[in-house]
Amino acid sequence: MVGFEVWTDGENLYDSGMMTGTVPARRVGVPLNGRLTLRLFVSAAGDNVHGDHASWAGASFRCE
Repeated sequence: MVGFEVWTDGENLYDSGMMTGTVPARRVGVPLNGRLTLRLFVSAAGDNVHGDHASWAGASFRCE
């Protein structure tokens, strides 16, 4: 199990909750207007990191 989090300027803007290999990928949209820092984080989601695998895959950023 893993969890995906998006942090910006010390604030958690997104938390996927626990995800396993059977959970389909999700599209995540987080507004970053006026933000200075961005951190894409993967957690162990409450268990240990043994055997976990996570990827932000094709993460991209769009300026509008």
